[in-house]
Amino acid sequence: MTTIIDNTGPTKVSQSKIKTWRRCRRAHFNKYVLKLRKRIKSRPLVFGSIVHEMIEADANGDDPFEKLNEIGKVDKKLFKQERELYGEIIEDIRCIMEDYFDYWADNPKAILYSRKNKRSAEHEFEIDLGEDILFTGKIDAVGKSRSMRWLVEHKTFKRMPNEDMRWKSIQSAVYIRAIQMMGWWNDIEGTLWDYIHNRPPNMPQLTSTGKISQAKLNSLPSRVEAFLATQGAKPEDVPKLWDYVMENRASYFVRTYTPMNERVIDDTWEDFVMSAREIRDYGQVAKQRTVEQHCSWCDYEKLCRAEVTGLDLDFIIEREYVYDDAKEETPEVEED
Repeated sequence: MTTIIDNTGPTKVSQSKIKTWRRCRRAHFNKYVLKLRKRIKSRPLVFGSIVHEMIEADANGDDPFEKLNEIGKVDKKLFKQERELYGEIIEDIRCIMEDYFDYWADNPKAILYSRKNKRSAEHEFEIDLGEDILFTGKIDAVGKSRSMRWLVEHKTFKRMPNEDMRWKSIQSAVYIRAIQMMGWWNDIEGTLWDYIHNRPPNMPQLTSTGKISQAKLNSLPSRVEAFLATQGAKPEDVPKLWDYVMENRASYFVRTYTPMNERVIDDTWEDFVMSAREIRDYGQVAKQRTVEQHCSWCDYEKLCRAEVTGLDLDFIIEREYVYDDAKEETPEVEED
């Protein structure tokens, strides 16, 4: 395995790098020193990345569905090859995001995005912390909701996160501190968590008599409406089903608010800087494994297993990984 060491310039840290460092030194080494990533991204990660691009386009005044069409054309071959893994991901996202934008359009929790540097979303920053450390990141958005200004975090999920998971997130605390340090806004109330379910909406079924079933369905209006059109039917023809899927949007799209606690931000920031110093001093060489439950969803589990059990590590890297020097920040997906 080739080791790529870069000791030139200050150490760059991000919230995702700090998070990885704390969880497992070996994962940090593989991701940020060797710069390895899996050849095939997981469906949740692809889903989250595309959704972020669509929300960014919408916030900046562009057509999010044009962005989706562009992504579909560029990655058409990939999505076709990995259909077993991704399913009909472009059409699933189209359906979910149609209902997402419609659901929040006139909702009391609608977001009026705040502009900075001629942008309303995906604000990149770089802050010199001194001590040869740069803090880099990308803020999803800042916006007003319920007449107050919030840091906005867009998250896709398989299982709805709870308050216990939210307080453990370092991202919102350090991003609020970054906003304060840069003097962008001085009236941030806290974090608005904008959750989007990544589950493909189900299609209605026909009964044995050929009628459209009105049984409860884990779906969304746009998918049901598309199915009804193929049957020459309208929503009023299936009132029970239609009412249910309209109500079901509340399980797909959830916005919740976490008010800012300055003491928590101070403590989180102090811990963040301490971890940044550790990465500066040991990040290029530390490779200790932390073998725990998180290994089950770690991108580098196969590498650790190969090393521990004596398998051909180079073969696994060649087959399943690539060396990638892309930017570090990626949309977060809530883990089970």
